[in-house]
Amino acid sequence: MVSAFLLGGHYDSRRYCSIKDASARHGRAISASHARLARRWVSRLGVCAQVMYYRLANEIGRVAVEPGDLVSGDLDGVVIVPKQVGAEVITQALKKAAGDNPVRKEIEVVCPAPQPLKNMESSEPMNAPFRTDGEVAIITGGATGLGLGMARCLVESGAKVVLVGRREEELKNAVARLGPAASHVRHDVTEHDKATGLIEAATRAAGAPPSILINNAGVHLKKPAVETSPDEFLSVLNTHVIGAHALTRAVLPGMIARKNGSVIFIASMASLFGIPNVIAYSAAKSAYVGIVRTLASEVSADNVRINAIAPGWIDSQMMRTALDGDPARRDKILGRTPMGRFGDADDIGWAAVYLCSPAAKFVTGVVLPVDGGASIGF
Repeated sequence: MVSAFLLGGHYDSRRYCSIKDASARHGRAISASHARLARRWVSRLGVCAQVMYYRLANEIGRVAVEPGDLVSGDLDGVVIVPKQVGAEVITQALKKAAGDNPVRKEIEVVCPAPQPLKNMESSEPMNAPFRTDGEVAIITGGATGLGLGMARCLVESGAKVVLVGRREEELKNAVARLGPAASHVRHDVTEHDKATGLIEAATRAAGAPPSILINNAGVHLKKPAVETSPDEFLSVLNTHVIGAHALTRAVLPGMIARKNGSVIFIASMASLFGIPNVIAYSAAKSAYVGIVRTLASEVSADNVRINAIAPGWIDSQMMRTALDGDPARRDKILGRTPMGRFGDADDIGWAAVYLCSPAAKFVTGVVLPVDGGASIGF
């Protein structure tokens, strides 16, 4: 029960503590200026830290109070004093605010305690929040470079990995290095009509359906825009964008049904700022930003999280190819990278582990730069 003082009018005790309702039915009870004065007088009485003042003009007219609190106010404002302050204090404050002869009615109002929001409830304690035990990850382009680095870190964190690529020998060598938690499926991501078959083959190889998909496969084309043909442009998009969409489209129904999934797109610095001579690659990687946000808005309610990693300049064969014979570009990259060095594949790998782990259970729709500060450097 709540002891409530309203200046003027009266209040229907069968309703909730809604100052808006009371004012609408019985006229204004106490002006906003009077409510502020009441607060000031309570402050002078030494209980300022325990008094809350609410403006309700642009808010829902319902005040959250605890049983035993003292309430005074109207449509424009309300003063709430916790019960431990005492009725005498608020009575004195209201008299000072409204004059010596206010029409005051003391009432009892039923105010159930507000229900806590679900997301505010304590989470179950996590013993190993950065582990991925029991997860199965498909990694395209997983036999070399960043893909292999991510596979290595996921295996170390407890996941099974299924490496996907076009070159059988590279896949076998990578699996041998990773150990029994790894397997592989040969597949070309540009064969879009075979995406569902890949998911089925990966499920057989790992012994369980995939809960993680990392869209990492890609090609690089370094050419000025005026020299890039439409066919070359489309070839890059076909691998990065259409290929990634086809696999994501094939894997999502199972993740949604199981209410568990994480999809990562490997974006780029070219997703974040302009880089010359990579028009097709930049377009493909920039597309990932929109894809991540749209997919996250569609499937996150089913506990399927969609994120991207934007690697900076990571020491890999692709980066070496891109910088080959271009020392000025190399110096420019390092000059704008606050950490003053290139990254390595494990930097991306551990970022992927984080995004796939329980530690990131409330992270979705994010493009995470892992770049030594390059995207904010000068």
